[in-house]
Amino acid sequence: MHVNPIEERIPQPVVLPSHAILVLNRVLVTDEVIAAALRERRGTRTLRENAVFHYPQVPPEVRNRMAAINLPIFFNPSFNGPEPLREFSPVPGTVVANDYVVQEVIGEGAFSAAYRVVSRHHNSAACMKIVRNDRDYFETGMSEVRVHTLVHQHDFVHRRYLVRMIDCFYMREHIIIITELLNSSVCVHYMHLDTQGPARRSEYYNAATIGALCAQMLDALKFLDSIGIAHCDVKSSNICIADSDTRQFKLIDLGSATLRHDVHPSYLQSRWNRAPEVMLGLDWCPKVDVWSLGCVAVEVVLGYSPFQFQSCELVLAAQISMCADRYDGGSHGQEGARDEAPWRPCRNRCQPGCHGGHGDLGRERWCHVARSHQGW
Repeated sequence: MHVNPIEERIPQPVVLPSHAILVLNRVLVTDEVIAAALRERRGTRTLRENAVFHYPQVPPEVRNRMAAINLPIFFNPSFNGPEPLREFSPVPGTVVANDYVVQEVIGEGAFSAAYRVVSRHHNSAACMKIVRNDRDYFETGMSEVRVHTLVHQHDFVHRRYLVRMIDCFYMREHIIIITELLNSSVCVHYMHLDTQGPARRSEYYNAATIGALCAQMLDALKFLDSIGIAHCDVKSSNICIADSDTRQFKLIDLGSATLRHDVHPSYLQSRWNRAPEVMLGLDWCPKVDVWSLGCVAVEVVLGYSPFQFQSCELVLAAQISMCADRYDGGSHGQEGARDEAPWRPCRNRCQPGCHGGHGDLGRERWCHVARSHQGW
């Protein structure tokens, strides 16, 4: 499945955590007063306006380097001009690009739709991804084609655990990408196993399977990093099963990938798998994909995302509550004793009443009276 499901459409977890998370309760976001306060803090600006952009130093020889991609254009020679319909939604039986016969819809998302197709020339099944007809989505589709091309240039025998692009072309005002057909995503698979009984998920996703999953994804991420690419959207719905018997997995959806010399925005990754440095607007590197992979591993074990909250504030607070020891070395109070109060990042200098917190993250002081500080 090559389409990212929208976060809000993912079913809520049916199993609650075995232990409470301090000050974090998903019921809070359903309260109208709390929801109104969150909206007021976020303001009326769009996500793009709220993003922080980091501009890397690019050598002139890199900036002036050029490459080319041969992108075939399929059109009807009897017509010219815009298409009568904005979106291209082929029905089963439609032949695309004189080769691919549409069989069924695999999935749909905000950016694209995926179809199962069969090549008449090669008599093999494949996945056809049709990027929606929009300027931003078109650029995203072209970016995915460029990244797939770079991956193929460095791994032309397809030894890495990355989805393989078979073909790409432009037709009816859409970028269309043909990739190998994989099985369901890890997210859909473990949710399906949960419906068959409480032990089915843990039977399949045991320690050996999760170890194989993490090892294969780390190999894919290491390879991408070696050629200057960060995936930037690692999540359970972007990891598909290639072979369920041999526990082979592949990383899909390179549409959000960022190259080493690209502008690095602070708005990327799925909210539940977003690294802390990204949410804090700090500069980041491909290691944020490793954080996301860790979230996926925990999600497969628990059956739900460890940071499954409906606002960035709650996700960041959950990360701090779970991982504060790693940030400040465990020195929360006097003589290293851990205080029971939750620790939050404070954007101001420590005020009277702060019980310490000597670590810092992104030049922000740590204290557990930050709840009353301005801006949190």
